[in-house]
Amino acid sequence: MLDCTTLPPLFRGAQEYKDDPTALEMAQATFNEEGLYQSIADFAALWHERAGRPARVVDLCAATGLCTLRVSRRVPVASVTLVDSDLQVLERATQHLSDIPTEVRLGDAAEFGSQSRYDLVLANSAYHHISDDRKIDFLRTARALVAEDGAILIGDHFLPPYGSNVEFKVSVEFFYGQLMAALASRGEPAAAINVIRRAALYCWQGEYEFKVSWTVFLEHCARAGLQVERVLGIWEPKCEMDVRVGTFAIWLRPSG
Repeated sequence: MLDCTTLPPLFRGAQEYKDDPTALEMAQATFNEEGLYQSIADFAALWHERAGRPARVVDLCAATGLCTLRVSRRVPVASVTLVDSDLQVLERATQHLSDIPTEVRLGDAAEFGSQSRYDLVLANSAYHHISDDRKIDFLRTARALVAEDGAILIGDHFLPPYGSNVEFKVSVEFFYGQLMAALASRGEPAAAINVIRRAALYCWQGEYEFKVSWTVFLEHCARAGLQVERVLGIWEPKCEMDVRVGTFAIWLRPSG
């Protein structure tokens, strides 16, 4: 357990999850993460209704492959390419997807290139793991990979707007304070909440977790040549703001 006694109380009890697929999957089983999986699978089903063919899938920052697994339960999947920089989580992913033809690519998702084009480009809880100076490159990678009639399906979490480093930390504390209260009120396991506390601390420190506001995300999408086709809110804290704050599933497509 991390010693956070000199930090804001929000972070006390934070549990490390890097290099621990079991701890990671605990956090991925909470209500808002489950909602992302469900919504992305729903989007995939809508794509399949339109296209009428098994999906060629690439999962960027695939982690343990749970997003692809959920999609494969809703639509036929012809093949999947898993991209992640962590071999340990990729090994867990191949176990989850043992019944699907799977290619594993160990490397940086923001720099991944392929001659193939994919029907579904999945990026669940991926964008916020890319440092801010490389987020546009990551989105451009997704755009380059998607087939002409394909879909880029993203699940992510967005902070309240901020205008300075001080405001950013306040924004992080508000977001995670509200989220952990929601997790506790729903009876989520304390161990899972403490993993999320560690994610909150990483974000607050500007390390490993790089969440941004919805406004910043839209700016990055525009610069990457992408636009929002559909968006579903999974969890939104009570706040008097005219922009999206919380957890959202997003269907992106190339603009123009």
